[in-house]
Amino acid sequence: MEHATEPAEVSGKTYTVMNGYELAYVLYNETDADTIINLGGNINLGAHAWIPAYNFQGIIYGNKYAIYNVNVF
Repeated sequence: MEHATEPAEVSGKTYTVMNGYELAYVLYNETDADTIINLGGNINLGAHAWIPAYNFQGIIYGNKYAIYNVNVF
């Protein structure tokens, strides 16, 4: 993901992400275990090769949304 953008930070280390760019920003820049990602919609990663974020230790809450079409590089 070459254009990762910073999502709105709800409070502290809690983020709501709406797209793959925002998801990438949090996964690759926040490594603390107290980081929380809330999906704000379905996220289609089909247009990009995805490099796993091995250092992310936080929690992702789907909120009935999904991350789909993940192509792992």
